[in-house]
Amino acid sequence: MNVPPQPVEQSTLVRPLTRREVASRRGLWLRTVLTFGLVMVFSFPIFWWMLASFKPFGDIFSLPPVFFFKPPWSGTMSSSAANRTTK
Repeated sequence: MNVPPQPVEQSTLVRPLTRREVASRRGLWLRTVLTFGLVMVFSFPIFWWMLASFKPFGDIFSLPPVFFFKPPWSGTMSSSAANRTTK
């Protein structure tokens, strides 16, 4: 059942953006990017502090900084896991 397309009324067409609207959208993107950048800058010390809490002491102050490290507990098993494997 093919229905022929209906003519589109002029009022339903999307009007082009004005210069003010384009500038407003550009300003919104700029504010969003700047805000994200500031959040990242101010959040990095908290991230570094939390990461340092899991590092061995020697890795905390090493130069160049160590981002990927082997946690000190990575080779250990919990006592319940050790009991399950021995039985």
